[in-house]
Amino acid sequence: MADAMTVADTVAATFLRLEHSLREAREAQWTTGHSPAPREDTTERAKGQVNDPTFTAFSDTRRQAVRAAYVEAEAEHTAIMRTMRAAAAHLEAALAAD
Repeated sequence: MADAMTVADTVAATFLRLEHSLREAREAQWTTGHSPAPREDTTERAKGQVNDPTFTAFSDTRRQAVRAAYVEAEAEHTAIMRTMRAAAAHLEAALAAD
């Protein structure tokens, strides 16, 4: 039984980490990174350019990586929940029929 509890504790801890990361990434996937993006060094100021924060956020490769990881993690989360519910229902039905 100790092994089963160790596995259950590990699964629960991992699931909670995933939940926490999903909550954190839910907002972060739509914003630019917290650290400044690398830019080319220049001594000249930009001329005639308009700052477009939407495009800047959209084109930020760090944000795109967070978005891709979030989509993948959310899909895995859904699959894990579906699998665990099905396994629990199957086992409960087998126990009830016994």
